[in-house]
Amino acid sequence: MEDLETSAILDFHGIPDVVTVQVQQQYLHMKTGNSKRFPVFIHMLLTVFVNLLTTTDLDLYRQRKVRPKAALERNDDHIT
Repeated sequence: MEDLETSAILDFHGIPDVVTVQVQQQYLHMKTGNSKRFPVFIHMLLTVFVNLLTTTDLDLYRQRKVRPKAALERNDDHIT
């Protein structure tokens, strides 16, 4: 089996990082449950988007999630 490796520079929150994907055995693509030709499988792996969240990002998300609930509770108070 041929070892395959590819690298790309990806930007995560303004910080460039080198991401490397290495596959040591070609049969890996058969374990996905949807057998694809190996080059197609590698292309799928390279196009996956992963969003890495910082603790600040998570706090902002949490605050945005809480605000609509607080607004709904205020509207319920006015209705009754």
